[in-house]
Amino acid sequence: MIKILDNVKPYNKFFLISCFNQEQAAVYEHYGVDDRWYIANNFLVHKYNRRLHTCSCSLKNLLSEKSIEKLTGIKTISAVSSNDIIKDVIDFIDAGCPVIVFLDSFEMPQKDDAYQKLHISHAVLIYGYDTEKGIFYDIDFKYNNNYTYENKTIPFADVENAYESFERYLRHNKETKSIYAFKKVGEAARFDPSVFQKRYKQFLPIAKASYEEAKAYLEYAHDLCLNEKRLKKNAEKFKDNLIKLKWDKLGQRHQFEYVFSDRALTDTADRIHDNYNFISSVVFKYCFTKKYSRESMEQCAVRIEEIICLEFQILNALREKAAA
Repeated sequence: MIKILDNVKPYNKFFLISCFNQEQAAVYEHYGVDDRWYIANNFLVHKYNRRLHTCSCSLKNLLSEKSIEKLTGIKTISAVSSNDIIKDVIDFIDAGCPVIVFLDSFEMPQKDDAYQKLHISHAVLIYGYDTEKGIFYDIDFKYNNNYTYENKTIPFADVENAYESFERYLRHNKETKSIYAFKKVGEAARFDPSVFQKRYKQFLPIAKASYEEAKAYLEYAHDLCLNEKRLKKNAEKFKDNLIKLKWDKLGQRHQFEYVFSDRALTDTADRIHDNYNFISSVVFKYCFTKKYSRESMEQCAVRIEEIICLEFQILNALREKAAA
């Protein structure tokens, strides 16, 4: 038996922090809902791990799940776990619902950078199946270390093994959801940015804390650029973190555009993205050549100082808009 939901396409306008967010944006487009409802609802938050010296980004929702369901007509059906992941996914698809499932890349042969090497949580969007071939139709990265998505297929066996591995090795909280299905339950409202603008006042403490976390990491990064011995030891981790921050900032830029239509604010986010792009290219070159250029690293340090100033400008802009 074969069933494939119509009009499920990769979301490749820009990168949205994580594979889960990227897949959920594709669901909005599948249902013909303005993707600005989804992008505008995502508030970027930085968190600096002082032990590992990494800066991660997560998304806080400005609106509650019930509010966004009412505005978009999309209901999220989530579950903590499944006793039969193949059957449950097929049942959701039979009901017309695309499904996001969390898997462990350790058990996904198509993820050759992590397969049988690293336990890494990864979300895939499944929108069809073929029981005779034993495959699901899904959306995933085009290839490793690339943020372009495409329509693909994945064997039932890989999904089953990778899901079981996720439950065994990557479930750190018994309340963590691992399955998300999306059902159309009504018509979407016309996009209205004022709905989100009203929420920024409540989110100012989170924005301030996020700025302080980003600043602390950037101060560490500044010192790292100017210390050849420390850079040599931490270069690979530094490079990976810079690449993530670069793309995360691009996603935040679009959130500002959709909520505020403020050119100055989006330009500031663009400048941060450009600075991260410059720094990551220099550090990538260092990782490849292992040759330390004092001049290049000093330029990176100057760029990091500018990012700190620009992040503070964004914080002040959000304060002004929240007070308006």
